[in-house]
Amino acid sequence: MRAIMIVDGNYLFKTARDFEKNNPKYPDCFYNIIEYYENSTNSQIHLVRIRFHDSEPCKGGSREIHEKRQRFHNKLRDTSRVDVILGRCQHIDTKYTQKGVDVNMALDIVRYAQDIDSIIVVSGDSDLVPAFDAARDRGAEIILVLSPHHFYQSDNYSESIGKLIQASDLYFKLTEEMLFKTRKQKTI
Repeated sequence: MRAIMIVDGNYLFKTARDFEKNNPKYPDCFYNIIEYYENSTNSQIHLVRIRFHDSEPCKGGSREIHEKRQRFHNKLRDTSRVDVILGRCQHIDTKYTQKGVDVNMALDIVRYAQDIDSIIVVSGDSDLVPAFDAARDRGAEIILVLSPHHFYQSDNYSESIGKLIQASDLYFKLTEEMLFKTRKQKTI
């Protein structure tokens, strides 16, 4: 089964931070997510590409954070079959906000739907529902990977996350083990 993974980088970073760990090794996170999916569905996946969506580092932050984020993006760019797609960072009122990331992700989902069997999406953005619907209409399977903070007691979730789950074929929650387990380095 040919698959592509589309990742909201800020979402993955916040999820990792929620587990109160140091920054994860993102390539390991991707492989861990794929392994989990393969083991839970008995599917053989050929991961064709990872599309990592993020924004440019915000200029209002510290120089150290800015440089660290640039180094991380550069490291991902040097990883085989990983594309880094950057939106922009905009100052709104008193905080910085990512702009264009969800639109770029939606375009990727629709663009790859005809050529790929499965699209694995790491995001909790319900704005992606129309893109999920369009991709499924084109025959792609949508696998959604969610942060556990979107779930409450007894696996209840908000209405917007519920719509995202309904628009997907399969979903699962990221766990600490998925993000941080130690593994041998492997190339895609």
